[in-house]
Amino acid sequence: MPHSRKRFLEPVIRSALSWSPVVGLFGLRQVGKTTLVKELTDTLKGEFETFDREIILQRAEETPVQFLERDSLLTIDEAQKAPRIFPIIKDLIGVKRRPGRFLLTGSIRFTLKKEIRESLTGRIVMRELLPFSLAEAAQIEKSVFLKEAFQAIGKIHHKNSEHSLFDRFKKKLRNTDVHRLSRTLVSGGLPIPCFAKDDQKKGMWFEAYFETLLTRDVILVEPTLSSLSFRQGLAFLKELALVQGNEINLSDIAVKSSLSPLMAKRLIRSLEILALVDMIPPVIRAQKAVRKFQVEWKDSGLWGYLTGQTKSRCLFDIKAVHLLLTQEFRSQTSDFDDAVFWNFYRNRDGADIPWIFKRGSRSVALKFHPSEVPPSYDWRILKKFVNENKESLAIVLGPEKSTPTVLDEKIWFLPLTLVF
Repeated sequence: MPHSRKRFLEPVIRSALSWSPVVGLFGLRQVGKTTLVKELTDTLKGEFETFDREIILQRAEETPVQFLERDSLLTIDEAQKAPRIFPIIKDLIGVKRRPGRFLLTGSIRFTLKKEIRESLTGRIVMRELLPFSLAEAAQIEKSVFLKEAFQAIGKIHHKNSEHSLFDRFKKKLRNTDVHRLSRTLVSGGLPIPCFAKDDQKKGMWFEAYFETLLTRDVILVEPTLSSLSFRQGLAFLKELALVQGNEINLSDIAVKSSLSPLMAKRLIRSLEILALVDMIPPVIRAQKAVRKFQVEWKDSGLWGYLTGQTKSRCLFDIKAVHLLLTQEFRSQTSDFDDAVFWNFYRNRDGADIPWIFKRGSRSVALKFHPSEVPPSYDWRILKKFVNENKESLAIVLGPEKSTPTVLDEKIWFLPLTLVF
């Protein structure tokens, strides 16, 4: 069974439960949250309850204190379906702050729902279960690309020539087959389509997924969207897929989807709460800098279904490659011990840095270009970045046949296949 595969996040959740009274796990619907927490709860000899069962949900709402009082770990699946339990959890851990009391899962970001956020602020450790990464699906060791990039920053200027440091960095990476990358991009990382071999069944699954999303999930998050038709919702999603990796003009998407600006605003907010997309904030470095948020899809399979890119040739699409890299970068930063912040930079003249990851005082900036020789404008924008950020490293990623090259002391050029 694909659902039984080891998830890289499991030891991270286990560690959080050893010191925090409440741990929250959110992620896309059908990403594998229930399977993961069931196995973990059994291992820790806890109790598992799911609010997908109406009788359990009713019991929790009628007698919440009695329901929540347990001697061991209590795992509640789809916890957001009973919002009134969250203030009671707050009171219970206020009286007895024992590590590992509650493990809560949900298909929404708890911290974006006001009534939940106010109860758990400062009391919960939140983690997101992402779709399977390439390494996770193949059950091979996780890539250390970003981890090593951050570590390399601390070694620059410390009696290391940039070439010797660059060579050591390369030796710690693996070169992933481009055909495997292409298959990963088409299937995405949600367990069922990720491991399905029948393309027709895979397409039917994606169709059913979006129908449930638009006719049930967004309404549970935002009841005022009950008047949204499936046709309007699907049109909105397709337009949103087309702007993947770019700043979002919500007014334009609303017009093309026959939605009012207010409904479009509520819908994009709901999709973010449901963890379907991320809205990445810009770095405003100059007057010409783009100030709108950049939209990033969570799963390439969902995105590919909406854009019609369901064949392996989509690896040659720049947006597709951008999304593939984004998914991998998310996976690599998801279990860092400290916070990693992601921003982008773009100006009206076309200069851009899609990925700027900041970890403490260190920053890694990355770009992708489909040419085997990086163009000069890529080099210039990254040169400016590393000059303005003392503890930084910039990397240009090219196609699989690119020759690894040191462009400058803090600017490297590598084939994208080394990232995975």
